[in-house]
Amino acid sequence: MIFHLLHLAESLLSYEPSDRFLHRINPLTKVALFVVVIVGGMIISGPNYPWYLNFAVTLVLVALSATGGIPLRKELRLRGV
Repeated sequence: MIFHLLHLAESLLSYEPSDRFLHRINPLTKVALFVVVIVGGMIISGPNYPWYLNFAVTLVLVALSATGGIPLRKELRLRGV
C-alpha cells in the first residue's frame, strides 16, 4: 500500500501541464465554469428536468474533459482499476 502511494506521489511530481484548452484558459474562468457546473447540477437534479438535456450536459462535460488532455487510461492504471 505504501509503495502504491509513493508511486502516485511520484506521478504527481513529474506533472507537466498540457497545452490544451483547459490548461490555457484563465483560472477565474475555470472557477466560473465550476460554479456553473455546480449550479447546473442542482438544477438538473430536480424531478422535472428532461432526461435528454441531462444527457446533453453529460456529453458536454465528457467532451471538456477529453479536450483537457487528461490521460484517463494512465490514471486508471495508476489507481489499479
